[in-house]
Amino acid sequence: MGGVATELMIHLANHVDANKLGHAFGPCGFQLAWEPDTVLAPAAAFVRGDPSDELSESYHQGPPDLAVELVCPSEWPNHLDVKVSEWLAAGCPMLVVVNPRQRIATVYRSRSDIVELTEDDVLDGGDVVPGWKLPLRELFR
Repeated sequence: MGGVATELMIHLANHVDANKLGHAFGPCGFQLAWEPDTVLAPAAAFVRGDPSDELSESYHQGPPDLAVELVCPSEWPNHLDVKVSEWLAAGCPMLVVVNPRQRIATVYRSRSDIVELTEDDVLDGGDVVPGWKLPLRELFR
């Protein structure tokens, strides 16, 4: 599973850097709510902006423009459903949930705009990560 996360992160970071779209991140915390605090750390993330902007050492405040979660067999049942709800409630414009075992990715743009992709499809960053396209077959090799 770590290989899938690494491959996705490299592909995303290379595209973001080459096109000066903002910042790509590996696992790091995003604070989505306060009192009670909710901090999530996706497997990969993207935040639009000037690539020369200085980044904070603490948690990022608010959701990224793109969050990528991986399905972990060790997670307790429904934990991922809770994370999906938290990302969407916080206003994350694009959430991708990758399931390496089933070789699928589910793209959430909202609670009603959900698309499931198979390894024969291409993950497309659309208006969130312009020009980013990742053939899922490459991700699941």
